[in-house]
Amino acid sequence: SHLAWSLGVTDDKSELGESKDIFAPRYEFEFGDGTARWRSRCEADIDSSRDSISHCVMHKLQSLTALCEVPDAAKAYRPGISRLLKRLLAKRETIISGLGVKRSLLPLGN
Repeated sequence: SHLAWSLGVTDDKSELGESKDIFAPRYEFEFGDGTARWRSRCEADIDSSRDSISHCVMHKLQSLTALCEVPDAAKAYRPGISRLLKRLLAKRETIISGLGVKRSLLPLGN
């Protein structure tokens, strides 16, 4: 499916090449000025006039959610989905490549 491809969750790990370590490597297709490319990193590929890191992260996570809600998709793309979930649950305070955010403990109130 197109959604699985954009998230990089195909069974063929070699398909993504260098971008295999980026969380959901095909965020948004951008074209103009005679060039076209996939934006992939929330921490580096955003246009601050129309986007933000949090907006990019939410889109990527919503895409993952949508794929998991498709009947039988979670089973079909289990290895790739598992790779993405492991990145989300990785060691605290480690920035997730492609998202530009890290998992942190919530501050405790009094």
